[in-house]
Formats: sequence, structure tokens, C-alpha cells
Amino acid sequence: MHTTIELLDLVKVVHGWGSDYRVAKELGVPKQTVSNWRTGVAHFGNPEAIRIAKLLNFDPAYVMACAHAERSR
Repeated sequence: MHTTIELLDLVKVVHGWGSDYRVAKELGVPKQTVSNWRTGVAHFGNPEAIRIAKLLNFDPAYVMACAHAERSR
């Protein structure tokens, strides 16, 4: 299973985006939200998991499962 940080980093690598600002912009969330995901203050929900899955060409169910598993820790 991938962690939130791994998924965010993978999105940046796959698309050549150099910053979390760009990730936030593409996901339609504030930059602070991405920062909160990285620090573990918050976790992305199902809508964000689906958007991340589409960006990575992953099964949305897998990304949602990763998010739920991380939240349950």
C-alpha cells in the first residue's frame, strides 16, 4: 500500500510537477490542504483519492483503500 506522501510524490514525478502548489491547483484544493496531508494533520477523502487515482491511472478503489488504511493507524 502507498502512503499519502508516496502518492503525492508519485503524482509530482509522473506529471513533472515540481511543487505541492501545482498538485494542489490540479486537485482543486488549497496548498495548505496538501501541506496538512504531508504532515499527517489531515488525510485526503474519497473525492481527492479519486482525482489522485485518475492522475496516476490507478484504480480509485486502491487509492481510497490506501487513504483509509492510513487514517485508521
